[in-house]
Amino acid sequence: MQRPEPQLQHQQRSSSKGTPNNNNNNGHGGGGGGGSEPGARGENNKKRLKTILEDPMGFSVFQKFLDTLRSGEVLEFWARVEEFKGVTNKEVLKAKAEDLLQVYMRQQVQSLLQASNPSSSSSTSQLLEKINAGEAHPRMFDGLQKTVFAVMVQDLFPRFLSSDHFLRWKKY
Repeated sequence: MQRPEPQLQHQQRSSSKGTPNNNNNNGHGGGGGGGSEPGARGENNKKRLKTILEDPMGFSVFQKFLDTLRSGEVLEFWARVEEFKGVTNKEVLKAKAEDLLQVYMRQQVQSLLQASNPSSSSSTSQLLEKINAGEAHPRMFDGLQKTVFAVMVQDLFPRFLSSDHFLRWKKY
């Protein structure tokens, strides 16, 4: 999966400067410092991960690392939600929402997220109901995307920071 389009990258940056877009959480997850991460370290990891996701080469290296863990679909889901937020056509929204739900329901993504957010299975059925009722909207996956980002910050990103993938990318 390729990184989201450049216009979304700009959108993320401008919203982090206080522009009212998704309550200042930029679709990257919110909440406290995160599970096992101490508060300051968790916030630092959030910022570092955001920086890597905004950099096309960093995104690609992180994706390759996640693929080695068989967790690449987690980042794929996150990136597709970013793209989805820019869709305005109702018919396209419905089709892309159905596709996103299929990506989410793949075993790797769903099982990883259910471990950190047991209510995600009820979210899935609620999302499916909205899609089937023709009520798809660009922000409908925000909750799941926050959970995905939190899992990446708390679990996957710390492993990436100690990997050869990160060390090679850091040299550039």
